[in-house]
Amino acid sequence: SSRTIMRRVAVIGIILVMCSYYFAGTWLSVFQYHPMVMTLSFIGFMPECIYMSKVVRRSRSMTDRMLSLKRHLVLACGMKFFALIGFAIIFLNKRHRGKLHFQTWHGIIGTGSIVLMAVQLFVGFALYNRWFGPDLLTKMRKSHKFLGIGVLALASASMALGMMSNFAVAAIHGPMWWIFTFMTAGVALCTYQFE
Repeated sequence: SSRTIMRRVAVIGIILVMCSYYFAGTWLSVFQYHPMVMTLSFIGFMPECIYMSKVVRRSRSMTDRMLSLKRHLVLACGMKFFALIGFAIIFLNKRHRGKLHFQTWHGIIGTGSIVLMAVQLFVGFALYNRWFGPDLLTKMRKSHKFLGIGVLALASASMALGMMSNFAVAAIHGPMWWIFTFMTAGVALCTYQFE
């Protein structure tokens, strides 16, 4: 639909603008890739995962449902992949600089979102492959949904806190800072609400 195309164009625009702000440093600085990869994960992939979960629920035929589930699975794996790359980048950067890990709320909450994503991915795989009986599948569907809400909440909070870091404050000024601070929650909630 035209709304889907507009959402995707907007997301691509957000990612490009975000990248332009963060390329202010040198290409060799590993740290600057952390916010870019996390933006790709949570602004690029997460809204599409949310959208595809709605498509799955609306599917009329089993063929459409299975195709939508596969797309959701691929998007979810892409989201988790880029989030893990972003986590690895910041972990290695802190190790290289001799800094302590998980010392800020941004780091603690961000790690929480990574852990929740791993649990959600496991539950999603279990649902997709029907590893458990029908009684447990219903409960797992609900837990998968609520884990997704938890990932969205933690990722939004982590990104907002990340925008208060010295790096983000130095790279982004004025109204763009406010836009980037709330864009994870805004993009995901708009996707869920208006599709």
